[in-house]
Amino acid sequence: MPTILEFMGVNLSEAPWREAENYLQDIVRRRRVNPAALDSLEIYNLFQDTALASRDPSIQAALDAASVFLLDGTLHGRQLAHLVKGGDSLSPVLGYLQFLAETNDFPSLQKYIDVLPEPLLWRIYATEVYDAVMSVSFARDLTDAHVKGAIDHLNATGGQTVLDIGAGTGLVAMDLADGDFQVVAVEPNSAMAEILGRRLSGLTNVEIHNHIFEKVDLGGRQFDVVNLRNVLYLINDPEKFMQKVFSHLKPGGKVFISGPMPNAQEILPLLAGDISDELSTTRRKEEIWRFALVGPINKRLLRSSYIRHADEVADMLRKVGFEVGEGDLDTRFYRGSTYLIQATRPDQSSKIVSGDPASGKPQYSLDESADSVGAHRDAPAKATSPERRSAIHGPRTTSSRWHLRGARSGVVGRSLWAKTARI
Repeated sequence: MPTILEFMGVNLSEAPWREAENYLQDIVRRRRVNPAALDSLEIYNLFQDTALASRDPSIQAALDAASVFLLDGTLHGRQLAHLVKGGDSLSPVLGYLQFLAETNDFPSLQKYIDVLPEPLLWRIYATEVYDAVMSVSFARDLTDAHVKGAIDHLNATGGQTVLDIGAGTGLVAMDLADGDFQVVAVEPNSAMAEILGRRLSGLTNVEIHNHIFEKVDLGGRQFDVVNLRNVLYLINDPEKFMQKVFSHLKPGGKVFISGPMPNAQEILPLLAGDISDELSTTRRKEEIWRFALVGPINKRLLRSSYIRHADEVADMLRKVGFEVGEGDLDTRFYRGSTYLIQATRPDQSSKIVSGDPASGKPQYSLDESADSVGAHRDAPAKATSPERRSAIHGPRTTSSRWHLRGARSGVVGRSLWAKTARI
């Protein structure tokens, strides 16, 4: 009778499948289970337990690939073996995503992403997708506008403190920390926060919290600038969320907020063409599959709750107590589908915001119980050297006043990105 792996089409004469099978049989004997009586979920758990027990990366990779088969049910054993024996550093799960993207199998790509465990999917998004997507010029333009607005205000007022909410992998926080400003970065997702912590490690002017903003205890601290890059549209109750932001902003301080508008979906095909043209010109030919993951992953992980036109967002901010002038709205980003608003807390000590600023539950986090991955230090601020920053993000370019953030090289196909963006 064939074993589980043999039934899946795996050649047990090849390593690491042979070793994986030995570990599997050992666990089956010790647990006295009948593999033929197990359903797919029980076999999946058996694979995961075996991978954990083996402590061997090659065996773990093989069993991860076998788990792919169980979750999807369409991948043949020979393809599993190919993924495991591949010469790159991609895990089998990530390798399968690449395989589906590069073969334009978008229905299967969405199907598989929909069944992956969310922590694993967040890790893939944080380590393999996010920075690559943020490296294209129209995404950098928005990031640079956040940074420039913050620095201009800090320099004009002599301010020193920044609260970066939804800091991601640190693309804004890094620039501000490099400018000798004191930065508190809040990132609710553990995978993102892990990269953020590594990227800003060694800096004495940075404090990192791996929590949702509502659960971060900032005491009575107030900041000169608060940054919200593409965060507000994921919040269930943006008004209550912004009430807490207001309470942590100094009188006269500014908050910089960006997010998509209702026309964002119809603009996506145009942005796909822009990406294709840009990456083809820069000869980045390995990235096509990474960009193809954006649409399906966003559909699974990011539950949009507040997509409004810039004028509506500005009205909400005024209701909370912020001042927003006509010149404070900029809607030129992402081909006119994304706004950047700068709002000011009035410099009046009598200004009070009603309501409970800590209430409301946002939807941009799945990691509400995560621990802080950094601690505040009272040592003097110290920026990183240009050499260290270049090693992390890549060199500065003449196309922007701010440095070009590092991302993996590659190229995206126009048709592929356009299709996945509409999924």
